[in-house]
Amino acid sequence: MARPPKLPSKPDARSRRDRRLSDRDAELWQRVAATVRPLDGPKPAAGANPLPRVTVRPKAPDQPQAGSTVRSPVGAPLDGGWDRRFRKGRVDPDRTVDLHGDTQARAHAKLVGAVQSAYTAGARVLLVITGKPRGPDEAPRGILSKMFPLWCEGDDLRPYIAAIRPAHQRDGGRGAHYVVLRRRR
Repeated sequence: MARPPKLPSKPDARSRRDRRLSDRDAELWQRVAATVRPLDGPKPAAGANPLPRVTVRPKAPDQPQAGSTVRSPVGAPLDGGWDRRFRKGRVDPDRTVDLHGDTQARAHAKLVGAVQSAYTAGARVLLVITGKPRGPDEAPRGILSKMFPLWCEGDDLRPYIAAIRPAHQRDGGRGAHYVVLRRRR
């Protein structure tokens, strides 16, 4: 099957709104439009926009409830030599989830799914890659690494997580975190 010719990334200096159809394109559009039949159902009023305008606001992470019996996973103490093993890079994560490059909503959903799946499978350590946060003098980025601890304290993840630790350099350093999952009871 022959591929259509590749269009240049910037055909001209005009914006998309300023572009008009060529005579050939207008003729082709008229031929296509003549073959379309309207859907059954109520007709929109003349001049009314048939599609409602929807404004999507980012959902704020769930705040921990006062008097909750489950401790915050950020900075929670671990028993034995866990912290020493993390510092020396002697922990092999059971699973890895890469959130780097995802939108906040998609990353949150991916994180919840990965944590719940790993918990159900009996995994103990999950490596979560959020991407490295930028420094104060650089362009504002790194929202996933800022939101990650807040998401982990939310009601949908807190029951599964025992503790969170920064990843060793070989596993991503500042751009990743180890999530220690609770044991299944």
